[in-house]
Amino acid sequence: LRSGFTVLGQQVEGSARRWATLTVTLIAGLASTVFVLLITALLGHGGLHMALAGMLLLVGLPVWWVVPDRGAARVTPIYVAFSPDQPSPGWSGRLPCRRS
Repeated sequence: LRSGFTVLGQQVEGSARRWATLTVTLIAGLASTVFVLLITALLGHGGLHMALAGMLLLVGLPVWWVVPDRGAARVTPIYVAFSPDQPSPGWSGRLPCRRS
């Protein structure tokens, strides 16, 4: 979860960052309290296929309807920490090998 907040901090700006951080926190909190109980009930009622279908309907569809309506967050450009050195003139890209 910590890496998710790091990515949000680097990629999202301003109020969109607060909204994204709140969303991640809320989803993570619900996952540990509600979803475990819901999945256990669905597994006990109809098995793995019922649990997967139920989670898709109960979680996936509402998320699909809500998330795209929020609009795209403004993303900052990614800066490359370094660039590779240019090869020396005349270097063929092959290492010399010694045959015995």
